[in-house]
Amino acid sequence: MQTRTASRAWIPARPVEYTTHMKRSSAPYRIAIAATLFAHSAHPQSVVFAPTGTQADLQAAIEAVESPAVIVIPPGKWQVVGSINLTKDAITIIGAGMDKTRLHRDAPPPNADVATLTQYRAPFFRSKATSSVRLSSFGITSWQAASLEDREVGISFSNVSDFRVDQCSFRFTGNSGVMVGGESRGVINNCTFRDIYEASIGNYGYGVSVYGTVHTGEPYGTERATFIEDSLFEGCRHAVASNRGARYVFRHNTVKHNTVSHAIDTHGAEYPPSPKPTCNPCYDPDPDNPGTEWAIVHDNVIDDPDYSGSAITLRGGKGLVYQNTIRGYTRAIQLSKQTPQATGPIHIWDNDIIDPTQLVTGVGTCCGSGPTWELTKPSTYNPYPYPHPLTDHLVAHAGPDQRVMPPPQSKVAQVFVDASASKAKKGNIQGFGWFTSPQPSSSCSRDLLELPIGSHVVLLAVRGPTGSIEVDTFTVDVLPPGPLASSSQWNNLFFPPFPKQGTIVFDLVAHSNNLDAYVGLTGRIPVQSHGDHAMQLRLNSQGTFDVRNAEVYEALAPIPYESGKTYHIAIDFDVATRRYDVSVDGKPIATQFSFRTPQALIGQITAWHVDGSAGVEIKDLAYSGQQLGPDPACQDPVDAGVDATIPDAQLPSDAERDVAKDGVSDHAVEATTPMPNDAATPPSADSQEGCGCRVPQSHNQPYSLWLIVFGALCGCRGLRRNTHRKTDDHGWFEPTP
Repeated sequence: MQTRTASRAWIPARPVEYTTHMKRSSAPYRIAIAATLFAHSAHPQSVVFAPTGTQADLQAAIEAVESPAVIVIPPGKWQVVGSINLTKDAITIIGAGMDKTRLHRDAPPPNADVATLTQYRAPFFRSKATSSVRLSSFGITSWQAASLEDREVGISFSNVSDFRVDQCSFRFTGNSGVMVGGESRGVINNCTFRDIYEASIGNYGYGVSVYGTVHTGEPYGTERATFIEDSLFEGCRHAVASNRGARYVFRHNTVKHNTVSHAIDTHGAEYPPSPKPTCNPCYDPDPDNPGTEWAIVHDNVIDDPDYSGSAITLRGGKGLVYQNTIRGYTRAIQLSKQTPQATGPIHIWDNDIIDPTQLVTGVGTCCGSGPTWELTKPSTYNPYPYPHPLTDHLVAHAGPDQRVMPPPQSKVAQVFVDASASKAKKGNIQGFGWFTSPQPSSSCSRDLLELPIGSHVVLLAVRGPTGSIEVDTFTVDVLPPGPLASSSQWNNLFFPPFPKQGTIVFDLVAHSNNLDAYVGLTGRIPVQSHGDHAMQLRLNSQGTFDVRNAEVYEALAPIPYESGKTYHIAIDFDVATRRYDVSVDGKPIATQFSFRTPQALIGQITAWHVDGSAGVEIKDLAYSGQQLGPDPACQDPVDAGVDATIPDAQLPSDAERDVAKDGVSDHAVEATTPMPNDAATPPSADSQEGCGCRVPQSHNQPYSLWLIVFGALCGCRGLRRNTHRKTDDHGWFEPTP
């Protein structure tokens, strides 16, 4: 889903000691310090799982940690009154997704005093004079304003370098979703801005507003700008607006339903001091209060407007406008000179303008001259790299959200995690770490985590070749053991995936005759349509079973189904050949049928029915065949040096794994540093000491965590330890090939 550059941390070659005097029993939030990562300044990085997303809990977490740090906001709807102030460098605040971690603000109470109103109208997040701040994977929604004074800002940056806002949503903030000011630079990407304009305010309504300081003569194509890319804007007055020496790049975005005014905006020199800029009499603009310096607008789709006058209006400064698709407007670009500041030269080229839209018009002749433009590309222009390097130099990819279920009579499920889609733009990833609240879980690219019934946020951290750290999250809902009922939204369960052949069996109960329902099997992807499945067994509206065979549903022989009756289903498949067999109560209904959609892995079962249907129910689900499990070097100590194949999804114990010698001797790590508490020998296999997993026995004494994230000595997986894995020169586990 989705800086991954906010935390540029290095790992030391030996274990280090982190001591905290916090009392776990009385802390205002639960802090899970998963590891101590040392930057060049030798400050530790902490991973904190905040208990809520309220202002008090998040501010407490920020104040408690030393940067670089990661703070995880749990799923839920959290009331935020007052600003969360990011006062430190290299802080990442990440939620569980913009639709799962929702920060909101209700209207202030009636007759609230000035101090209270000030808190309600403050930005949700504020950062001043910091660097490498990242805000990711949550939504911000304010109340619908009653007056002009109720305008708000979602996130405010002032003099912040290398900021990033990604995978966030904004609604009803009135003033701006994100406001950037001062000497700031950074990127806003993969965000959504909806209904920012509010009629009761009558102005503002910016998705992103950008302010700078003074004109610097900065050329096009440098990093010293606010970059807005790969985002959606709906219901804004301006998707982006600028003033006061601002520089911005608006690219690869979609803008729809902009209202009241044009979608893309720049302002000229409109600020005081006295006399306020005017054209009569004319005078030179105040250099300390300039308008926009420049704007670059390219590769956007701007269409379907509620206001159709002009898509882009530039009222001051220089600019480049190219390779945009613009539909539904009277004018694509309007250039206006309404202040003493020049508007232009504006370079315009290669835009796709859908008739009857006019390409460009110029209006205004303030101080005797109008706007200027050229329909050519500047010969010296080289665009800044896209995607922005803050977003793609290192990408942590934790995978999709999962629903899993433990075996019968158990309260713990095994969750397959896979970071193999993570990537570094240059070089290879040097280490991995999976964290669950309240403790670190694994140092492997792939592993099986054991999680109890309930909802969980899982954090992935990866280390790039330069030592930088990036993070991503996904959620896991561990359901109580029981049947899986169908729904019109694809109720599903994930399981450790099959890369080759496998067999899945289950009992199926239809809750009505003449259904329109199916059971599907597919890969580890978010299922959003029927076509996302590799295999489908359907209960059709004629009252019989059939099976998807490439483009059609077929059956070797019709097998009817009846409401309330239980049927035993067996599905054998081969991922490589994309073929599968299906039987119902031992009777073949499909042989060597083709996958509907190719999948590299099979790791998810879904149950769907049409709206209004009684649906179906899956019971006694079981698997056999070779499933993916932990990286070979991440097996338990007794499995070191072997590759594991997994016969079933439950994996009740290591002894039940089918292991085969790989013929390669793994290298044990020799501990050259004293063990905790001056232990002369490593702890026993069932001990937590020396693995960073030990819980302090006293809440009143300082405690130490001897762990380098992703493990110099060992990697915690649940409460198990691994001392058999080879490390690199920095004390990280080497990635498994």
